[in-house]
Amino acid sequence: MKLNLKKPLVVFDLETTGLDLVRDRIIQISYIKIHPDGREERENIFVNPEIPIPKEVTDLTGITNEQVAEAKTFKELAPELSEKFADSDLAGFNSNHFDVPLLAEEFLRAGIDFDFSARRLIDAQAIFRRMERRNLAAAYKFYCGRKMEDDFEAHRADQDTEATYRVLMAELDMYSPEKQVEPERILRNDMDELAEFSKTNNYVDFAGRIVWQDMVDGQGNVLTDKDGNPRKHEVFNFGKYKGWDVMEVLRRDPGYYSWIMTSDFTANTKQILTRIRLKSMGKLMTMLVVFLMSFFTAMPLNAQELQAKVTINRNQIQGTDASVFESLQQTLERFINDRQWTNLQFQKNERIVCNFNITVTKYDRENNAFTCNALIQANRPVYNSAYTTTLYNNKDADFNFQFSQFDQLEFNEEVIDNQLVALVAYYAFLIIGLDLDSFAPMGGEDILQRCMNLANNAQNLNYPGWKAFDDSRNRFAIINDYLDGAMQPFRQLQYDYYRSGLDEMASNAERGRTNITTAIETHLKKCHEDKPLSLLPQIWTDYKKDELANIYQGKGTQKEKQSVYDILFNINASQNNAWEKIKQ
Repeated sequence: MKLNLKKPLVVFDLETTGLDLVRDRIIQISYIKIHPDGREERENIFVNPEIPIPKEVTDLTGITNEQVAEAKTFKELAPELSEKFADSDLAGFNSNHFDVPLLAEEFLRAGIDFDFSARRLIDAQAIFRRMERRNLAAAYKFYCGRKMEDDFEAHRADQDTEATYRVLMAELDMYSPEKQVEPERILRNDMDELAEFSKTNNYVDFAGRIVWQDMVDGQGNVLTDKDGNPRKHEVFNFGKYKGWDVMEVLRRDPGYYSWIMTSDFTANTKQILTRIRLKSMGKLMTMLVVFLMSFFTAMPLNAQELQAKVTINRNQIQGTDASVFESLQQTLERFINDRQWTNLQFQKNERIVCNFNITVTKYDRENNAFTCNALIQANRPVYNSAYTTTLYNNKDADFNFQFSQFDQLEFNEEVIDNQLVALVAYYAFLIIGLDLDSFAPMGGEDILQRCMNLANNAQNLNYPGWKAFDDSRNRFAIINDYLDGAMQPFRQLQYDYYRSGLDEMASNAERGRTNITTAIETHLKKCHEDKPLSLLPQIWTDYKKDELANIYQGKGTQKEKQSVYDILFNINASQNNAWEKIKQ
């Protein structure tokens, strides 16, 4: 039998260090990629889990620590796997309960937001259980007519993948319309139908912390859509708010979101919750606009993300009409502030405050050429306080472009052909991505990838600052380093420092400072050790030096102070005057 495919299907299996989605890691991944034309690709990969393999796992799988010591880590494999799986549906045995959730965790830990919702998930075990109700060995014997131990070595991902593929094909053959009479026993060779049949729960996230539930009216009657299908909403499936609508909980108790984001929940659960939160913010804004429209005139949804102030310093330029500089300043502010850079909905008070301080060092009027440097700064409010912290602050020494007085700036993400537009778009995406990372682990992934794509596409503009590996501090280096798998601890630092640290200090200064210490001792230290040539930790400590000194000066234990001091001094000795204050 040939699978009826409209796009590739990847049948895969994992071997892991254990069954904990948060703590355990992949040690082997095997897959068969079946193309619609019948071609098959097979690959079996051992993975360095970066943690010891328990003896009982080695006893079960035969995979030893020595065997994976020289293997690539999942972070190193993730970009290639993501690309291999990007166009495919996924299938496995018990995959919807374990393999897919763990694979999602590994991708998120590697800084890749692989969209599992965009593909069909087919579970041969779910089909088997609903039809015959047993395990893989029993399924193999039942459908293939042979003992699994006669054909395969047990508990090896590559062997289990082959067996799963054969079971799936045999299931489709056994339950085909040609061989079954009872309608409930018929299973068609259709990936949509198989994916629907494989569903055994109503989970929104893979861990089942949030589930879909039918919406009901005041009398308990199920509400339906125009097609008669039950309307669904997301509800919590644990804790004190079990059964409560997620959006309602986030509205009534904003601190519950913070607790989940800082607690030991899976990265996938935190990601899903953040998406629901962002969706609820958009829904509230839409409701407000609809309300105002009913009383006043139609008005657009306020979705712009940035609130930028542009300053043009032209003191070094003499004898030139000031109007061109005024036009540049006004054009840039309108372009940055009036444009919606993403599909996220920001309320006016949520817009990210940022500054573009541009110093013109040379102006060629004949060619409309500006030679400049720019100081780019972005701020972030601290939760439940009047304090504003610096999110980004760095000097771009190659902020060069062409501009004439009546130019109109237009941005096409697919075609990067204007240097000034590329500069502004790059920093817009970078600032928005950093801001989202500070509110959710890896929360800015999609936006930061757009920033990386822009930097790649700007290589042909023939302006300095874009060239790969040309300068360890240029625009390409900053976004490339930030998205590097080895720098994932630095991205996690953004969340732990701001959300778990500064935001927490408003209500509990001791706990917030302790969280910041932990973030520095783990994430900041590790990213510097893993990629010592990256300048990101140094740049970050440059603009955080005064804030860090204030956090620890006169506070905390001497051991804590010394630990933080040693790490910061090792990263950026030039700021030692600030670091010395930490020990006071």
